Amino acid sequence: MNRVELTGKIVSDPTISESNAGMKYVRFMLSCPRNFRGADGKKTADYIPCTCWGPQAEYAEKWAKKGEHALVSGWIATWRRHTARGDYAWGVNVQTVEIMRSTNEIIPPDPEDEQAMELIFSGGYEIPAWTDLVDAGE
Repeated sequence: MNRVELTGKIVSDPTISESNAGMKYVRFMLSCPRNFRGADGKKTADYIPCTCWGPQAEYAEKWAKKGEHALVSGWIATWRRHTARGDYAWGVNVQTVEIMRSTNEIIPPDPEDEQAMELIFSGGYEIPAWTDLVDAGE
């Protein structure tokens, strides 16, 4: 099973884009601290690229900001980039994201948006394949 759950800090403001198929997506980098220190005694972290689609993209667009702590769950995806070298890249396709304020307050999606709430909590939306969505030249 390919499933990942991460907590960390968003290290740059999310970028909002639209796929070739016309679907909105939001990308951000999540800094996830490791549970050990480096050889120099300093804390270390992994920087994980994350992509939200559909209702989660709308939520992330509204609430995710640089410096916010986030809880992300989804799965790891790899894809071949459209470059001359044909590089491979990877990232986390986000199924759910929750923004946590410094008081550990979790900001939920807008409860008035019944359709989004149903899709988000049922997991009933489909995330398209990367090959359909990655813009040429990225």
